[in-house]
Amino acid sequence: MFKLIQRKGLLFYLSSLLILIILVIYLIFSVLKWNEKKINTITITGQLTHVSKKNIELSVKKQLKNIGFFSVNVNKLKENIEAKYSWIYQAQITKKWPDILNINVKEQEPYAIWNRKYILNDYGEIFSSVGKDKYINLVKLDGPEKKELLVFKKYKILSSILSHDSKQMKILKVNCSEINSWEVILNNKILLYLGSDDLIKRFRRFIKIYPYILKQNKPIKYVDLRYKRGVAVGWR
Repeated sequence: MFKLIQRKGLLFYLSSLLILIILVIYLIFSVLKWNEKKINTITITGQLTHVSKKNIELSVKKQLKNIGFFSVNVNKLKENIEAKYSWIYQAQITKKWPDILNINVKEQEPYAIWNRKYILNDYGEIFSSVGKDKYINLVKLDGPEKKELLVFKKYKILSSILSHDSKQMKILKVNCSEINSWEVILNNKILLYLGSDDLIKRFRRFIKIYPYILKQNKPIKYVDLRYKRGVAVGWR
């Protein structure tokens, strides 16, 4: 009797194990079959001016060739898109079962010209070379190699100060020399010599004394603020 119970228990165990194995095999084949499902729909959203949605779609389709839904690596696709198109700042990609790929794209915002060769985005990063005169109205930033972020940040600070204290004047150009000496050209063609020390303090001093300089009723060529006390003004 005891042996019979043992045999029944063993038979039940083996039957259960066999069923489990069959289920696992079924699931594996089901997943493999599902993975054969290809991406059939690619949706691209975002405001695009410099990159064609059609070009992005064609590029993605080439990368998805012979790849099943579950095998699509969205992180790799994101990296490839951002690397291929310099005008794309960020791509966000998601998959939706059973066959949809959603791509949301953010384009670069051209903000400044760096050393007359490159375009900086609104984060101070180089992302493209300057083409034709399309971006001639962007602020010009010049400085030593690999110092674009430093010059960009200084420009942002000075521009913020100027916009707060003066609604008429704007910065057209900022130059940082190899010895860290700073110059600023305003939209009224006044050149400011700010030197290498107390940059912000000297710039604020210019804004403070500018109304008094204007009372001279002479066209201003430059204002030299590199003195501890006072300034030197050059006339046209």
